[in-house]
Amino acid sequence: MHPDHYRQYACDCLRLGNSTSDPATKVVLVDMAHAWMKLAEQSNSIHGSYGHLTLVSDRTKEMA
Repeated sequence: MHPDHYRQYACDCLRLGNSTSDPATKVVLVDMAHAWMKLAEQSNSIHGSYGHLTLVSDRTKEMA
């Protein structure tokens, strides 16, 4: 998945957290936002290191 998707999920969590009055729910949503941002950073690192990857199965090689 593209890092921007994870960042959008983080933003959604923060938006929801800002709209709730329940402190426990707010904490959970902020924690979720942090987790999404961590995934975005990891995904960005993978995309930066390897670029676009294409999965090639053994079966595809047989057909060539």
